[in-house]
Amino acid sequence: MSMKKTLRQLLAEEKCILAPEVYDCASTMTVEQCGYKATVLSGAELSLALKGVPDLGILNVEEVIQATDRICSFSSLPMVVDLENGYGPALTAAYNCKRIAKAGAGGIILVDSPEVRIGDALPMKEAVEKVRACADALKGTDCILVARTDVPTLEEAIERCVAYREAGADMTLVFMINDIEPAKRFEACKKIAEADKGWKWYPDLGCHNGKSDVTLEEIAEYGFNFVGIHYLLSSALTAMLDAGTHNFRNQNNVYATETYKEDAIGSPELLDSWYHFEKQYVDDPMLRHRWPYGYHIRNKGFEENKQD
Repeated sequence: MSMKKTLRQLLAEEKCILAPEVYDCASTMTVEQCGYKATVLSGAELSLALKGVPDLGILNVEEVIQATDRICSFSSLPMVVDLENGYGPALTAAYNCKRIAKAGAGGIILVDSPEVRIGDALPMKEAVEKVRACADALKGTDCILVARTDVPTLEEAIERCVAYREAGADMTLVFMINDIEPAKRFEACKKIAEADKGWKWYPDLGCHNGKSDVTLEEIAEYGFNFVGIHYLLSSALTAMLDAGTHNFRNQNNVYATETYKEDAIGSPELLDSWYHFEKQYVDDPMLRHRWPYGYHIRNKGFEENKQD
């Protein structure tokens, strides 16, 4: 495996990064296989996948740190972590930023909301102090700080982006772009770029009437060099419901087996890498045929016998 690039390195190389919003190691694995170069740990998708709870602010920081550690230890891609409002005031948020960076995050999103659940924004002075504390906490690490503002008007959002960048944020994110009429979102990006000259994040790229709200090429010209997209948990749920409905209706497992070909046990390459690792320490002539290493060998044998 090649050495993991930092997000700073990647941003220096790429004009605009399209990053899927993941929630566990399996979803991250598919992102790598598709060729993406970075990921985002979605607080909303992690909450639903881990706890069965919508994005209500019930997920706690320990759960986010644990997910960050597991995914970053597994994946070769830099990951930005949704840290909500830092889970507390400036001192707490700065401490949590240090912990998230230590767990392997390539970046942290800090929201200027007074609560973990999305809501009103903190007063400007308090929000700026928190951004400065978190930016200072990340000095000397490879982790960048993304300052997100949830204020409802574009004018105030721009004012806050400028202030947050002056306080040390590496990148800014105006969430209310999602509330602007789709046809006017590109113009909003241009207006933001007039005042905020640094790295910028375009939130939750969507589409309407079969057309992307903006294109990466057009927004990259205005400094929007990072774009998050949600599709992983929704596509997984759609496929699970499709497979489950057909299987239940037919009272067997034929539809799912023949329609969905990815093995949940792991790819042959993944199992093979673990087999060669364990083989160094275990003197067992049958190791290759033991579970789970023998899974694909067994299935291949079934196919060969069927052909014969």
